[in-house]
Amino acid sequence: MSAKLIKDHTHRQNQLRRDNDKRRKETVQALGNYTDALAETLNAGVGQVFANERELRQQASKLDRQTARTMELTKQWLALSGKINGAIKELGMVTHFCKVIEGDARELAETLRVANEPANET
Repeated sequence: MSAKLIKDHTHRQNQLRRDNDKRRKETVQALGNYTDALAETLNAGVGQVFANERELRQQASKLDRQTARTMELTKQWLALSGKINGAIKELGMVTHFCKVIEGDARELAETLRVANEPANET
């Protein structure tokens, strides 16, 4: 009887070892599958981050170029508006100068008319 108990006990121990080994292998396989899936998910996210970063760098570079061009155009527009403003001021000065000359010419004409009146009466 004791030999049978020892034999049954040994058989159960061996069966438990086989079951534990099988479960250990299944657990290791499941963990391997899980880590592979997790790594794929993370890698896809990292790849998307790098793609987004590259796109942002390209857009930032394009924005820098456009900003520089806009600044250049703004400087040109300011210079042109300064020239136009100067021309308008000069035009105002010319208009004033013409009015002064016209006034002087009228005064001269009046002076000549007055100077010629006594000569006509004589």
